[in-house]
Amino acid sequence: MVGRIKMPITLMVYWFLLLCLPPSVHAADISNVKVLSCYDGDTCRVDLPRHLFADDIAYEFFGEDISVRIGSIHTPDIRGKCKQEKDLAIQARDLVLQTLAAAESVTLKEIKRGSPFRIVARVLADGQDVSTLLIQQKLAVPYGLGRKRKDWCE
Repeated sequence: MVGRIKMPITLMVYWFLLLCLPPSVHAADISNVKVLSCYDGDTCRVDLPRHLFADDIAYEFFGEDISVRIGSIHTPDIRGKCKQEKDLAIQARDLVLQTLAAAESVTLKEIKRGSPFRIVARVLADGQDVSTLLIQQKLAVPYGLGRKRKDWCE
């Protein structure tokens, strides 16, 4: 049959789970996450541990270079409305990168599915919640439950 794509069964199962499970379903905690980079204070790219995946194809699609949004906080945006917001965004990003790079263990908790190929989770560095650190440093505000986003230019 022309145009038919063959897909391994494990890849089909991962696609089904990714696309069909409701976003509120929590996965188990994931430890030993390798942080590759951070765009700003609440968005990083990671490699998940290889042992979580049944085969190489599944790992390449769902485990390598995955975007993670640190849940429950809002940080300044790199492409913010003013210089002050952009400067704060760089400070937040650098604090997250330094904290995660210095950690012996990075763990994702309370994992949820965000947009396709994006994870929303609490991120812990050696057991310390990164969002709490950002809030303490005034580089983030709690997000959700009807709270308005902070205007970082005020």
